[in-house]
Amino acid sequence: MFCANEEDREPYLVYYLLTKLANDTSSSKVIVFVNAISYVYRLASVLPLCFPKNPSPVLVVGMHSNMRQKDRLKKLDQFSACKGHAVMVATDLAARGLDLPQVGAVVHLQPPRTPESLIHRSGRTARAGRSGECCMIITPKMSMQWGKSVKLGLNRELSAITAIEPVSMDINQVRLIHKTASGIEGETHKHKRDTKNKAWSEKTCNEAELWDSDNSVSGGGYDSDEVIVGGSLPVAQTKRVVESRAHASTPLDELLKNPLPSRHK
Repeated sequence: MFCANEEDREPYLVYYLLTKLANDTSSSKVIVFVNAISYVYRLASVLPLCFPKNPSPVLVVGMHSNMRQKDRLKKLDQFSACKGHAVMVATDLAARGLDLPQVGAVVHLQPPRTPESLIHRSGRTARAGRSGECCMIITPKMSMQWGKSVKLGLNRELSAITAIEPVSMDINQVRLIHKTASGIEGETHKHKRDTKNKAWSEKTCNEAELWDSDNSVSGGGYDSDEVIVGGSLPVAQTKRVVESRAHASTPLDELLKNPLPSRHK
């Protein structure tokens, strides 16, 4: 898939996944390859928000080299055992040594660092006599790097690769879905980070028996009529966060009722 700019890289990924999962009505397993662990974390948070919850939610798992062995095995078991649709977002850790015969598609969201990696990534699909497909999402900035990888790894010219052209009304809808989902993910990430930083600050002050002027207003930085829940957030603040997320998710739910409009014309 050739997209016109870097901003469309993730929307094109979502478009491909929505189309792929819609065509495979029973079940489908897809591996999305990226180059950075931080990107695994981001997509593992954003992608679940981009899929309709009905008839059943899509399982999204992340896989990278910083995970403990038992956590990797747990994610692999979840992915392998899933009877419905499942997406694994992974670094090149998943390009070798994993026996995943049911993978129906591989998506290269970022170009592999070496031509050999392209071969190993692509080899995760079409295994054990099964059919499979590979999708490359190519931006103008990365087209030269992609050209070298395809030439050296697959002995083909980039121009000879079959291009997938998104339906205009569908990709426009997917851009809205992705933008809304990214906003929710960003808010959630900020909330988690702020909560973690606050907890660390309070713990440090308590251990040092210090008074933290930033957090010590009317009992630990909370209003006197607020009650701390589980030692983390006050009820009122928790309620505000939940209500904010609820309002933010409403337009997303509406968009996901018909994520690919051209199919229902």
